[in-house]
Amino acid sequence: MLWLTWRQHRTQLLVTLGFLAVLGGVLLVSGRIALDAANGHISSYCYGGGVPCRERDAGLEDLYQTIYPMIVILPFVPLLAGVFWGAPLLAREYERNTHQLAWTQSVSRGRWLGVKFGVLALCAALAGLASGQMFGRWLEIFPGKAETLAETSYFGAVGIAPAAWWLFAFALGTAAGVLVRKTLPAIAITVGVFVAASIALLILRPHYAEPVRTIGADPSAQGRADRRRGPGGAGRA
Repeated sequence: MLWLTWRQHRTQLLVTLGFLAVLGGVLLVSGRIALDAANGHISSYCYGGGVPCRERDAGLEDLYQTIYPMIVILPFVPLLAGVFWGAPLLAREYERNTHQLAWTQSVSRGRWLGVKFGVLALCAALAGLASGQMFGRWLEIFPGKAETLAETSYFGAVGIAPAAWWLFAFALGTAAGVLVRKTLPAIAITVGVFVAASIALLILRPHYAEPVRTIGADPSAQGRADRRRGPGGAGRA
């Protein structure tokens, strides 16, 4: 079943891998340029918010705005998994009537669906995690951008959120394929529902609670300090 899954879906997997490689290359090159700008001769004279410091920050902002059009489409990248992975998974079998052959062999219907769905779902989650980690590392280069997680463009594009969106799109496409049993209508349903869900969360996002980060004292360090003071709070000689 693993070999069959690879044989039937290798084109989608390789195209998605190529897309992630291109995305990673763009982020890597632009990140190196940003780091060079931040660590170059301008930053060596950046004291107390002087003019050179403002020039450096302006250069980083210009680079960020150059890449920003690509950032805007990142929340919709998971549609790749829904349109090209999930929608054809079962709809194509029904269209070609190959399900009558595939599901009457020695491999049971449940195993056939479980292996194919499970492998592709795992690949979708890994692709989402990869894109989230790449973009998150890139975002840290630009001052103040990584903290603005409520920003519409990249709230769902960093951390583990992309993995959830990729899985959602893939499962949505698979369900649409089972429902209509036609590939093109399944793709249309997947795109429509995914975009509607994205817009709904976009409307709700300003009402999310702000993250709170609290840093407390290290308990082990406190314990060592208490032992040094000894009984009664007296320090050791």
